[in-house]
Amino acid sequence: MDRIQKRFALSPRLFSKATEMISRVFKSVSPGNNVEILSLCL
Repeated sequence: MDRIQKRFALSPRLFSKATEMISRVFKSVSPGNNVEILSLCL
């Protein structure tokens, strides 16, 4: 996990794109819980 986090830290654009994709997935899976999950991730 450290290696992945370092890679994300080096490329903020990639990180934002990844979080965008993750949030979309959570919205499609569970619209009610996505806020809780996102707050946990952040």
